[in-house]
Amino acid sequence: MGDIYLQDANAAEARRLTFDDVAIEGLAWTPDGRNIVFSSGRSGLSNLWRVPVSGGEIEPLAGVGGNAYAPAVSRNGNLLAYTRSETNVHLDHPSHPRRAGRRLTDQTHLRDRRHAS
Repeated sequence: MGDIYLQDANAAEARRLTFDDVAIEGLAWTPDGRNIVFSSGRSGLSNLWRVPVSGGEIEPLAGVGGNAYAPAVSRNGNLLAYTRSETNVHLDHPSHPRRAGRRLTDQTHLRDRRHAS
């Protein structure tokens, strides 16, 4: 579990920007240096968020959707690249190993690479 901290090269202590104690799954600076875009499960599924480096309210990035990881922002700031993932989970009944399995559940999560602007 973790949070995002910001530390000036000359500062003795880091300043905490997030207070969620959840995994951070990638982050990127915006070109103007005013915000950090990061992936976190702070609302359940991993999503992309923006936090001002000056501190303040953390906002979800619009139009991204869930299961988003590893953000990267283009140099001019007009493009955002990230990874979305999908996982299919199928559980079969173990009492009949010679028969075709009977599916007990079918859980799907997204898993592919997407780019958003």
